[in-house]
Amino acid sequence: MSKTEDEVHMIQNLLTVNEVFIYRIPPLKSSGGHRAEDWDLAKPLQTCKLVVERLDNTCLVKFFAEKLNANGIGSSITLFAQSNITVSETQKLEYFLESVVDSSRYFAVKIEDLKTSRTAHIGVGFRERDDASNFRMALQDYERSMQREIQAEAMHNKYEEEEQDCEKAIDEMPQVSKLTLKEGQKIHLKLKGHETSETNKKKTTVSSSGAVPILKKPPRPAAGLDTPQVDCVVSLKEMEENSPKISLPGSEVGSECAVASEVDTIRDIDEDEDEDEWTDFESSTPSST
Repeated sequence: MSKTEDEVHMIQNLLTVNEVFIYRIPPLKSSGGHRAEDWDLAKPLQTCKLVVERLDNTCLVKFFAEKLNANGIGSSITLFAQSNITVSETQKLEYFLESVVDSSRYFAVKIEDLKTSRTAHIGVGFRERDDASNFRMALQDYERSMQREIQAEAMHNKYEEEEQDCEKAIDEMPQVSKLTLKEGQKIHLKLKGHETSETNKKKTTVSSSGAVPILKKPPRPAAGLDTPQVDCVVSLKEMEENSPKISLPGSEVGSECAVASEVDTIRDIDEDEDEDEWTDFESSTPSST
């Protein structure tokens, strides 16, 4: 299978007008543009059928004319003229199509001879104003479509260039494997206002073996109480019954129990003295009759 057989072309019909008039255009008299009144509108060169098609990225404006057969019997439709319009960034629609300055139904169209590649301008006129408006809109739609495709292609090319630059920058970057830590390695950071882990370990009083730390010695008893510093273990019931304290040497609790016992003894002596004074008072008071 040849290469031309593999190619697929898109053909889209944009407009069909059954009757248009073709005119021979005289040379421009000024830079103001073409004028339809100079074309001898009463004597058209040919009456044709207009077909506007899009072939890939090219817009084809075809003019078909009815021609008598060579034997003089019957007629056939043949291609009278054709305009190949290709819009690009540097070539606009106005290069192929120009509106006249004195009417909205007449245009100057640039045509091309497919055999000799010669170009020329012909005048095209429409009987109905709506057909002329549709002709203009069909070509403008083609132009806008081509502009969108050109912008999309430019964005695609820009994206590919940026992607290539990004891949090149990644290749030039140092390998990440050289910056990673090996297994078991650590990073130590020293921050101002924060103590290191070694300092915290020194301040810890409990050893890792779980031993109980040595406590400070208990404070000495208050002045005036010459009580030896002894330890005692007293139950709550024995304390309520004022039983003799049970003390063990070397405990701060025994010292506190001894002080409490002496305070209770002094309190009992004071109560006995008060009772004796009250008894003497009662005995000295005369009884009532």
